Amino acid sequence: MPLHPGETTKVARLFGFLLLGEQLAGDMAARQAALAPAPKLGRFLQTQAHQEAFHAVVFQGVIHWLAPRGLRMPPRHPSMERYRGLMESALARGDLAESLLALQVLLEAMGDVVLEAIDTGSERRGLGFRRLRRVLRQQEQTHHAFGVHQLVNLVSADATQRARLQGQAQNYLEVIDAMFVELEELFLDFDENPSDYRRAFQRRLPVWLAPA
Repeated sequence: MPLHPGETTKVARLFGFLLLGEQLAGDMAARQAALAPAPKLGRFLQTQAHQEAFHAVVFQGVIHWLAPRGLRMPPRHPSMERYRGLMESALARGDLAESLLALQVLLEAMGDVVLEAIDTGSERRGLGFRRLRRVLRQQEQTHHAFGVHQLVNLVSADATQRARLQGQAQNYLEVIDAMFVELEELFLDFDENPSDYRRAFQRRLPVWLAPA
């Protein structure tokens, strides 16, 4: 079932959201690397920054392929800008733990949910790029798993740190919920239930962070 002309622009808009997310992730991972207290951690974060930059290039290419005469720049997403502001504030304070929570644990989990939706739609329509899609998702899942591991180590040894991060998580989760609201129209265009993706996102969160 190939895309019809009206769908191509809508799919391009969905990739536009992902492009903004990858640009944000690449910028923030590079700044995290500069704060990393251990060389191994710094190398991982620097590698992530390079991978996110590659993902952004891929998504920009997909947008131009889907909508060659339009959508040169993805539309603004106020929630993504707000998320960037929260992360920049955390990094300016040197709060690496909060930035890991925001980027690797929460934003990467949401990105994987959106990529999964695109994956499902691509398979249904026979759009190809299966190997590339698999590589992108594997890298995003690796970033997420890494962040979860880092934070679990932190909170298991420090109850105060755990309570602090739980409180900070609510600020980011509110913005992510706003992102889902901004994407609802696109999900509905493909006969998808936005609530399914909120639940899929919550299933990806560590138990101690998942909303009640």
